[in-house]
Amino acid sequence: MAQAHSVNHVLIKLPCFDKEFEVMLEQIRDFWTKKQPLMPVALQQLVSGSATRATLKQKKLIAPKDSTKLSKYKAVASEASFMGRWDHLFECLREERRRWDVAAAAAPPAAGSRKPRSFRWSEIVEFVVKRAANREK
Repeated sequence: MAQAHSVNHVLIKLPCFDKEFEVMLEQIRDFWTKKQPLMPVALQQLVSGSATRATLKQKKLIAPKDSTKLSKYKAVASEASFMGRWDHLFECLREERRRWDVAAAAAPPAAGSRKPRSFRWSEIVEFVVKRAANREK
């Protein structure tokens, strides 16, 4: 009878965000700056070019799709650094979310939907990337 081989290393999966916006903001900062359960290091130690990331990637412990997500985390953290503090970025994101909510509420609802989609991680990344691009012009 053949037995399945046990795997000695576990694929690292980046943590998922809570759907509640304020909790998600705290998680963005905390995931970047602090080691989380099931993560070997804080995400800031996994930026492109770091020895830790290279080692984990070589061992195939970082999922390929998570490399892209790490780049997005870095963009958000870079914007927080540019603004001086995470709290400054979060205030800016709260204001953008207010604008998003007003625009979403004014738009006709999509077929079968009950409420407008909330401001999520993808919108946060898009907003941060646009801010950085406008600054570079």
